[in-house]
Amino acid sequence: MKRKLKGVKGKVVEAVAVCDQEGSKEIDISFGDKTALHIRFSPRLALEAAELRDWKAGEGELLKKFV
Repeated sequence: MKRKLKGVKGKVVEAVAVCDQEGSKEIDISFGDKTALHIRFSPRLALEAAELRDWKAGEGELLKKFV
């Protein structure tokens, strides 16, 4: 199930940080307008992969693997 987060479309991403905090995992997405999207996951969730993919041609070509 995909859930779209309203209010972030069109924003310019300045930085992305993945953090392991006590009891949770967090992703912070900072935007050029000095706002940020903060996503927190429960401790049961484990990050298996973080990849940058190019979907322009519909193939999902792997550009970079972070984890």
